[in-house]
Amino acid sequence: MFRPINVIEIKVIKIPVKNNHQFWIYYTVAWFFYAISLAAVFVVGGDSNVLNVLINVLCNVASAFLLGILVVSFCQKFKWSEGKQFTFVFVHILVASSFAFFWCFFTLVNLSIWVLLRDGFWAFNWWGNYALQWQLLSGLMAYLTISSSVYVQQTNEILRIESKKNAELEMRAIQAESAQRQAELSALRAKLNPHFLFNTLHTLMALVRTDARLAEEAIERFALMLRYVLQSQKEEKDERFDVLFADEWTFIQNYLELENLRLGERLKVKSEIDPATLDVRLPAFLLQSLVENSVKWAVSPRAIGGEIWIKANLEGELLHISVKDNGDGAILENALNANGFGLRLIREILVTRYGDSASLTIETASNKGFTASLVIPA
Repeated sequence: MFRPINVIEIKVIKIPVKNNHQFWIYYTVAWFFYAISLAAVFVVGGDSNVLNVLINVLCNVASAFLLGILVVSFCQKFKWSEGKQFTFVFVHILVASSFAFFWCFFTLVNLSIWVLLRDGFWAFNWWGNYALQWQLLSGLMAYLTISSSVYVQQTNEILRIESKKNAELEMRAIQAESAQRQAELSALRAKLNPHFLFNTLHTLMALVRTDARLAEEAIERFALMLRYVLQSQKEEKDERFDVLFADEWTFIQNYLELENLRLGERLKVKSEIDPATLDVRLPAFLLQSLVENSVKWAVSPRAIGGEIWIKANLEGELLHISVKDNGDGAILENALNANGFGLRLIREILVTRYGDSASLTIETASNKGFTASLVIPA
């Protein structure tokens, strides 16, 4: 038996960042409230001319609003990098200073143009030291607010995309695990291998000529086995396609009876099955796989044959199953790595189906027989 390999192709989909209209709405509303606050400052400062207040506010806020759009564009392109932290901070200090300077400059230019239109002569407006310092500080604060908002938006967008990707990958992992589990269980079912079928058919052909009654019984057992295989294949589409231990044990008995026709007295089987175990469910063909291994390696190759002991009992909430033979045994490491045993496949099925709640234990050595023990939650 070989373990099937599912090749899973994961395509990384680049999700474009959509324009966040809410961001621009918040951006506009923020400057609107700033304009109202600035107008209140002018009114409290003694300027009662409504038109003059509106023009001053417009000249101030319009410059900041347009420069802020450039800041948003810059921050969207100039992204944070763990390896260039100093450069990141230094560049932003330069850009923030430039933003504050140009905000002051264009505001003063706008006010000078307004004076030119109103009075008919050019005179470049200039603020006092206090007003200039306040404007520069406001520029730095405005830049910090705008850039922070952009990076917060970028971070949220990245987290959203990563969350979506993780959800997709998790879903694919679940689907892959389910497909892997079905493939593994299908492979385990396939362990009713062609050699057994071939040998059984030859035995039946011989019996038909020599003992028709025994051949009829054998054919009936063989039909029951095939029905069990087909039924389990139909049910494997279900997420929990387990079978009753009673059905698995009946399948094993039919299998051993057919092998007994071929091996005769070389095959000796002793069983100790607790009736309480018959209602427990387990993945199909787990027990059959272990029994077949013993027949294949401990009985068939040896002229003297061999003996197999099968035991099943309940201990609390756990089903204990052991299959032991008195064959030549094996080096444990070789047994675990040999494809013929299929032990790694059984172990992976247990891990996939039960996690840490189930186990497969092997006891063997050269010329010391072979024992496989299963523990499954009941």
